[in-house]
Amino acid sequence: PGGASIPTDYTSYVAPLSSSRLWNEVKHFKDLAHFETQYVVKVHNAYPMCAPQPCFVFTHPSDARTVAEIGAIDNSRVAQLSFDVPLGGEL
Repeated sequence: PGGASIPTDYTSYVAPLSSSRLWNEVKHFKDLAHFETQYVVKVHNAYPMCAPQPCFVFTHPSDARTVAEIGAIDNSRVAQLSFDVPLGGEL
């Protein structure tokens, strides 16, 4: 209580990208589930298919002060974004 949280807020971004390395690693599983899984990757040797969009904003510290209030915080997140990909590609 009374402390500082640095950073006080931040935003996550998402964007479709094409990566031959990721594609080759995932195809070895030989199932559709791994192709439909979202991956967090370092964006080295990848082609961004369009500009990233903001997805979630996180703010710290929370206004919750008691153990019950902190325990009641819901951190689940759901978002639906649309991307206009100007060049052809597979997602």
